[in-house]
Amino acid sequence: MDLVAQCYSQREGEAAFVLANWAIMGLFVPRDIARARFLFQQAHEWGHGPAGPILAALLGNGAGGLPRDWSVAIRMLSNYAEADPFLAEQLRLIGVMAIDEIGDPVERLQHAVLSDQPRIVVFRQFLSSAECAAVIAMTRARLQPAVVVDPQTGQLVRDPVRDSQATAFPFIDEGPFLHAINRRIAVATGTIPAQGEPIQVLHYQSGQQYHLHSDALNHVHNQRILTFLVYLNEEYEGGATHFPAGNLSVRCGVGDAICFANVTANRRPDPIMRHAGMPVTSGEKFLLSRWIREHPLDLGVTSKPRS
Repeated sequence: MDLVAQCYSQREGEAAFVLANWAIMGLFVPRDIARARFLFQQAHEWGHGPAGPILAALLGNGAGGLPRDWSVAIRMLSNYAEADPFLAEQLRLIGVMAIDEIGDPVERLQHAVLSDQPRIVVFRQFLSSAECAAVIAMTRARLQPAVVVDPQTGQLVRDPVRDSQATAFPFIDEGPFLHAINRRIAVATGTIPAQGEPIQVLHYQSGQQYHLHSDALNHVHNQRILTFLVYLNEEYEGGATHFPAGNLSVRCGVGDAICFANVTANRRPDPIMRHAGMPVTSGEKFLLSRWIREHPLDLGVTSKPRS
């Protein structure tokens, strides 16, 4: 720690980057999102390249309740997009989104009732096919074995109930493209972006499935009240989302989304909303998932940036 502090005092960008990551993770120091963003900015200004995309993400998404600067985030993204075709495609897609100057959708998001019991609504073409392809491209190199929340400890663990792969995009990876999608989800669900858990992308290969489960959590003060799923591709067989209570199997087109509540009016897990990702029988399935909490997520201690 002393060596890092010494290098930081000499305005070395890598040292600022290390300190920023410590502040993000709460490693060696209390977790402090504002301090982390300030340090990422210093690392960027001192020439540490990897700090730039993270800073753009934090400026664009306002993690920890900090002020957002959407225009600066987009400008930073454009600088990095010159050397990164994935970022260039994300920037192009942002440019054709129907959003305002802060990234919120300007068009009304139409939905229809897919089922009354269980209650499920569908948003047709919620994402464009190009947006779906971009999400899949971002995902492939990040996939890991999927985990579930242990009902006893609250920790993320491997479990045979879910044998697929997945990846999450926490706020340091939630660049403007993903954040614009999150803001679209927030409008569709009548919530605010801070209520959403990080986007997860689920990947199922032939034979993989997610057995019958509830997305609600046990014994938590900030319940998962809603689930929002976007179907990202069609090149697979099987793999429907099945709700036994209504004997309902859902399989939607590319970019279509469904939304359903996980809890009853008293915020108890609703048994009729138990569902399963049925086995994929051929090909591969990609699904974007965002769980919405009752209250904004607590990302830890924040404070005003220090000079």
